Amino acid sequence: VAVPQQLTRQPIGQQQSEQQGAEQAAAAAGGNADVLGIQLTDGWYFVNAAVDGPLSQLVLKGRIQVGIKLRVVGAELRSDRAAEPLEASRWALMKLSYNGVSPAAWDAKLGPVPEGQTLRALSQVHPAGGLVPRLLLVVQRVYPLLYWSRSSRQYRTPKAQAAAERQAEKLREQAHEAAAAAAHRAELQQCKEWLADSDATAVER
Repeated sequence: VAVPQQLTRQPIGQQQSEQQGAEQAAAAAGGNADVLGIQLTDGWYFVNAAVDGPLSQLVLKGRIQVGIKLRVVGAELRSDRAAEPLEASRWALMKLSYNGVSPAAWDAKLGPVPEGQTLRALSQVHPAGGLVPRLLLVVQRVYPLLYWSRSSRQYRTPKAQAAAERQAEKLREQAHEAAAAAAHRAELQQCKEWLADSDATAVER
């Protein structure tokens, strides 16, 4: 789409009804108080658009100005009534977000773009710019599947889970060693009793 006009605050008495509607839209979009929005066109029809805070800053800095072409993804159309395309600009409003808008080439053709969405790097994503349609990422590491469990008294993290498993293994080893020691003592006691019985029988003879 192209930007044929910027909507800024106007003196009292000039298009008051349209300005009030634009002010409400700008407030709903969370934009700058001095920028009510921009006007978009596809070469045939036009519609007013409300911009969020990061986009309104670009308008104030002159990064978005009249005549520039934009590539828009994920815009939200707001209207309280149905209308003809030529009259819809009086009632409809397009809400734009920073992460869904990117500059287009000066010779780009207006209208729908068939080749898909624009890829964005993480450095180009604004935390207050709404949803990100498409990201360009590189997977550097794949971690194993982790589990979190919650007991009645506390939350257990993977680190605490590993520590609990080590403690349980240690207790099992201690129990095994204690059982082996007890069995060894019982065997020694049994051998002593057998030897004592053998010595007594020899003396009697």
